[in-house]
Amino acid sequence: MELATLLWHVMLMSNCDLAARQSSRDAKFRQRTERMKGIVMTQTPSARTENRSVKRGVAAVTSIGAGILLTTVGLLELLEGIAAVAEDQLFVAGVEYIYKFDFATWGWVHIVLGVVLAVIGIALITGAFWARVAAVIIAALSLIANFLWLPYYPCGRCS
Repeated sequence: MELATLLWHVMLMSNCDLAARQSSRDAKFRQRTERMKGIVMTQTPSARTENRSVKRGVAAVTSIGAGILLTTVGLLELLEGIAAVAEDQLFVAGVEYIYKFDFATWGWVHIVLGVVLAVIGIALITGAFWARVAAVIIAALSLIANFLWLPYYPCGRCS
């Protein structure tokens, strides 16, 4: 559920940026058109700047929230991978599955994914543009890896 929310926030953030750019282009076009017609604009420049800053603020907050979620999921994946590599009897293999690997392999997959998720999440918090696209891609890969990890589940009463 949290990965879907993360993807939603990242996509919303990208759409806010696109909408802000489009509204900026539309405003410039309107301004040129009204100047040519000789009509005075009714909206002051400060009101337009304020509207743009609100949209940028929403995009920034959404980006920070998505980065925090991505970093948290990355740390959880890292811990899950360490537990699988350590083979500390925490996980139990369920029914036979077509994507069967041993615990150590899945552990290393989760460790690598966890580190990459955390790094991209931190980059997203700092505002790196490349992190937006990378966040969507790595969140999708994490979703697939966790789906393939389904037959291995924690066992609280195993001895």
